[in-house]
Amino acid sequence: MSRPRNTGSFFWGFILIVVGTIFLLKNLGYEIPIWAGVARYWPVLLIVWGLIKLVDYGRWKKAGQPGPLFGAGEVVLLIIVILSGTALTAASNVGSDFDSFFEFAGVNILDITGKEYQFTEHHEQVVPSGSSIEIINRYGSVEVTPADTDQIVLEVAKSITASEEKLAEELSKDFNYSIVEEANRYRVISNYNRDDNRLRGRRFRTSLTVKVPKRSNVTINNRYGGVEISDITGDQHVENGFGPAVVSRIAGAVDIKNRNDRVVVEDVTGAAVIVNEFADVEVRRIGGRLELKDRNGNVEVEEVKGDADISNQFGSINLKDIQGALTVNARNTSVEALRVGGNVAVENQFHYVTLEDVKGTVSVVNRNGNVELRYTEPPRNNIRVTNKFSDVRMILPSSSSFSIDARTRFASVSTDFDELSARDEPDRNSLTGKVGSGGPEIRIENMNGSIHISK
Repeated sequence: MSRPRNTGSFFWGFILIVVGTIFLLKNLGYEIPIWAGVARYWPVLLIVWGLIKLVDYGRWKKAGQPGPLFGAGEVVLLIIVILSGTALTAASNVGSDFDSFFEFAGVNILDITGKEYQFTEHHEQVVPSGSSIEIINRYGSVEVTPADTDQIVLEVAKSITASEEKLAEELSKDFNYSIVEEANRYRVISNYNRDDNRLRGRRFRTSLTVKVPKRSNVTINNRYGGVEISDITGDQHVENGFGPAVVSRIAGAVDIKNRNDRVVVEDVTGAAVIVNEFADVEVRRIGGRLELKDRNGNVEVEEVKGDADISNQFGSINLKDIQGALTVNARNTSVEALRVGGNVAVENQFHYVTLEDVKGTVSVVNRNGNVELRYTEPPRNNIRVTNKFSDVRMILPSSSSFSIDARTRFASVSTDFDELSARDEPDRNSLTGKVGSGGPEIRIENMNGSIHISK
């Protein structure tokens, strides 16, 4: 005999329909005090649930299969409902400003319904060319481009979520932007005050379009939106979170700190410093030195006239056309570098390293990943490779001249150059000798990985 169907499944389905209907009505503009009602009447849920369980228990007993009144999952859900309901009730009893109890980072995590109302602002101010300009935004995007004259032109697009348009208009009047001159700099900033109860617990989104003098040193502090700067002469500083940062065509230096979204930097005449986490970084055509630190994202760099210092974890590194020296500190990251004019130093773990057409000295320390060096022209500087638990391969032109001392343990050595002598022992193998007139020194130390020198 099969057990009668659990009435609770119908109950929870009904609850989902009711909750969805309430939130839909609130989104359509109806004033429904959702959280105040939940804080007061949530015990009704326990009462109805308990009655349903008693009905089910009676039906099961009559069918000869009583079983437990509550399953393990239902016990956990019951505890969560009681704790959450108690917390809501306690919060509502703290004071009349119930919503502020749940504010996180300036946004009420419970105020997730309502309609969005759009508002705009326009501000202008004449400023000297070459001014330092700071732009502060918290809940949207920022775009900076050059103005036709020496002035700041600010366009603000505000999106305010509220239960009705009248309330949104009042909030818009309380929340606005201005251009302020402070200590030889100009600030684009809002009057937002997290301690002002009229603004707490509301949803704001602000997108800023800012035109500045062509010659400007711009600093942007932003969150929860993208940042774009283009065609400006001067040093640019960006600090952003939860949005992409795109900086292009800058006659000056660039300093970017970003999180949780990609960074793209192109056509910068000066140096570039980039720090990013949890997203990719793309860099192209840098006129000075590049310093780049990334985590949990891929790195692509192309055309750097100065030195490049790259650090990354848990992604990939792909580099092309570095005119200066290259330093790479990586972990769990593949490293590929093509055409480097200066010296190269790479430290990596748990992934492969591939270098091609390096003009300067080479130093590679790696483990748990293959190392491959490719030369289309004979090397002119010393090469040193240390590796463990993976293979080392070097491809050289047949016209190359060099001396080599390559050793490995518990693996084989081989070469296409007849001038070199290989020595095989039970646990130690080596490849030594001189090709041509000698030239640079090549030293390879490996363990648990083979070594192959080919033409």
